[in-house]
Amino acid sequence: MNKIKVSVICMTYNHVRFIRQALDGFVMQKTNFPFEVLVYDDASDDGTSDIVREYAKKYPKIIKPLIQKQNQWRQGINISMTHIWPNIRGKYVAVCDGDDYWTDENKLQIQADFLDAHPDYSLCFHRACEFWDDNSRPEKIWPKRNERITLETLLYENRIPSCSVMYRWHDPTKIWPSKIYPGDWFTHLVHAKQGKLGYIPRVMARYRRQPTGISFAGTIGKNVLNNQWGMHIANFFDAVEKQIAPNPQEYHKFVRHTFCDIACSYAEFGDIDSAIEIFKKCPDMLADIESDKHNIYKHWQHKFNRLLAGTVVMFIALIIMLFKINF
Repeated sequence: MNKIKVSVICMTYNHVRFIRQALDGFVMQKTNFPFEVLVYDDASDDGTSDIVREYAKKYPKIIKPLIQKQNQWRQGINISMTHIWPNIRGKYVAVCDGDDYWTDENKLQIQADFLDAHPDYSLCFHRACEFWDDNSRPEKIWPKRNERITLETLLYENRIPSCSVMYRWHDPTKIWPSKIYPGDWFTHLVHAKQGKLGYIPRVMARYRRQPTGISFAGTIGKNVLNNQWGMHIANFFDAVEKQIAPNPQEYHKFVRHTFCDIACSYAEFGDIDSAIEIFKKCPDMLADIESDKHNIYKHWQHKFNRLLAGTVVMFIALIIMLFKINF
């Protein structure tokens, strides 16, 4: 029996309109090695589960269904640790959620070949086309340009599309923090700490945006996302600072400012209890508030000085004009 080289993780819930595209993108892959697709369905009630079973029956060597009878996410269960990661058999792990899909039949082969040829790399990723399901916004390629990403740059911004990544799998179960968002970013960082990050400048997937998606709040405004997921985001940055950042003291300045943003968002929406909870997690974020006050003061002082100078100029000009009229 040939050993599985790549395990693909596909998480889905009520994706009946999209799941066939995702599954077709998996089964069309052309590889010289065995791979499996772990399709986790969190008790969908729209027919998604039936489609997953259909493909599992048709492609039993590839599609491995993990279908729940009761929704685990609503029960607060960590789905990845409990149901998905223990079933991984591959040396490498790729990811594609049920509402995204792959467009290149050689994707898995290209990425596995890259990791085979570069043993000092812990992950590789490629470009993806980001599109809106309702066509409300134009498509764009992400990343826009060739990317040289390191752990240090990834700490401050997630620039890896989740449907494009392949990891040299390092099980993060032992260090995984409770109730964090976003989980894909943390998984990227866990692996980035293990080695270099490879970039393949080829579009091989489509990343779907939906108005009903969690990340949609961030497109409306940072305050909305912070208000909905602020505590999970705070847990994320706290864990990154303590477990991953190579220079925690320097990184703390960034974390402190993020905590300040989250607390202010909660306060703006009237959730004072959550704002206080964030403050307890990071008491020294007051330094950023004081800094912001100082910056605001300087901003308005500058405006006042410009207004004062303009008033003086206008006054002098008026005097000169009156002088010419009279004489």
